Amino acid sequence: MRIKLVFHYDGNNPIPFNRKYAISSWIYRCIRFYNKDYSEMLHFDRDIKLFVFSDLYIPKYRVSKEGIFTSENDVSFYLSSPRSEFISNLVKGLLNDIDKNTLTLRSALLKIKSIETLRSIEFTDSTMFKALSPIVTSTFKDGKILYLSPDKEKFYENLKTNLRKKYLMVHGKQYKKNIEIEPIYEKFPRKIKYSIEIKKGHVIGFKIPLKITASNKLLETAYDCGIGEKNSQGFGMLDVYGKV
Repeated sequence: MRIKLVFHYDGNNPIPFNRKYAISSWIYRCIRFYNKDYSEMLHFDRDIKLFVFSDLYIPKYRVSKEGIFTSENDVSFYLSSPRSEFISNLVKGLLNDIDKNTLTLRSALLKIKSIETLRSIEFTDSTMFKALSPIVTSTFKDGKILYLSPDKEKFYENLKTNLRKKYLMVHGKQYKKNIEIEPIYEKFPRKIKYSIEIKKGHVIGFKIPLKITASNKLLETAYDCGIGEKNSQGFGMLDVYGKV
């Protein structure tokens, strides 16, 4: 299930460059207001969180050293989850507490304007995706986290392993069929690298279009949960380019 959240931005204060942690924290607070037990279960569960959100869409923006400004009043992001109770608790938390209607990004105030439920997608066995937020996958080397680039085969191996785990969590059974994931450079000839501050560290991810060949249920899992790591912190959200 996927929703679009649209916010009113008054333009008085800049939107900060690093905002994913603030958005993720706001999502948890909204859920906590309506259903504290569900929020705590979600927060303290050390397994994969089955939700993902996109980058914040800021139209016609200008950049200053303090942050981002836009002359437009509406900014938005997408959020999805295969768990209907997750979406339900979030929306009810937003609708039942006026304070939670405002997303505070440092000194910028974004007040919720509308929530739209997007239509579901019927997947076939091969689909082209674009990244709505950077895709992250990593490995350990010499006791340190090493973020992988799309020019490394392990980047795609990790994505497949991660998708199989999410499929098991969503459907309660293992995915035993083949998964193929490949970049589509003819759609987007270069990969864009992002280094994003989360708390006191930096996460490195890439926006790159992908062709994924698998069952429709596996593709639906990738669409609803996101691909790669740190989806609940705003990484790895996908949208459909078109069917192959």
